[in-house]
Amino acid sequence: MKEEKKKRKRKAKKKKQNFTLYVTGLPKDVTDEEFIKFCTTAGVIAKDPVTRLPKIKIYKDDQGVPKGDAIVSFLKAPSIDNAFKLLDGFDFRPPENHVVKLELAKFENKPFKPKPKTAPLSKKQKRYNQEEAELGWEDKEQRHVIIKHMFDPRVAEKDFSFYENLEKEIAVEFARIGQVDALKIFERNEEGVVAVKYKYEYDAEKCIEIMNGRWFDGRQLSAAFYDGYSNYFVAETDEQKEEREKQWDKWLVGNDEFNDREGKQTGPTTTEIEEREIPDKMGQ
Repeated sequence: MKEEKKKRKRKAKKKKQNFTLYVTGLPKDVTDEEFIKFCTTAGVIAKDPVTRLPKIKIYKDDQGVPKGDAIVSFLKAPSIDNAFKLLDGFDFRPPENHVVKLELAKFENKPFKPKPKTAPLSKKQKRYNQEEAELGWEDKEQRHVIIKHMFDPRVAEKDFSFYENLEKEIAVEFARIGQVDALKIFERNEEGVVAVKYKYEYDAEKCIEIMNGRWFDGRQLSAAFYDGYSNYFVAETDEQKEEREKQWDKWLVGNDEFNDREGKQTGPTTTEIEEREIPDKMGQ
């Protein structure tokens, strides 16, 4: 009986996967935010069940200065492969030549120390965690890709049909890579963020490989899996709403065909203009 228990324990240890990477070659002034942003190119970082913060650790000396190495724990196994393909051997902060190296983290067996008792999760926290797992973007597969610098919001402010035209243009590009389930342009976002959800994980991975570092309309794109917590939505201000309505009025006036030589009204009537619905893209 004892031998069977030992065998079961050995099998259980073998099945346990290591989703944590040890990273070296980091700058001496690296921040948590910078390191998290770098790692999310490969996939979703696991979160601490209590704090809900990404599970990363940047090692520091006695003065609190980063030593150049860190660890990161990913949520799923495919992120490990992605990290070695997309991050290993690359410059962390171009062109400063901080070339990072990755390896699976090794945890030594330390003498047993009882963990300090922590307060159990409240019902509210448990419910929040469950809702986040059910409603969030942390699918069983990583299918959500975030692409930044797809557009300049300042240019969009001058053209009310900008986002509609952009969506038509990029939808074709993303569909060439794989089957798209959803596409979202985060209007007014300063980083020009677009999110695309693929039906299959391998298409999402392919999208990152193709789009990351590619140039689009004079801007260099960055593509990565959604990190699971960032919110890219930007609300419209009163000033922006007023400007949008002015642009809409200008467009209507510019497209009224009242100026034919015979003096006939060939454009829409005033009643038709008033009854015309403003598209959802215009914020209604």
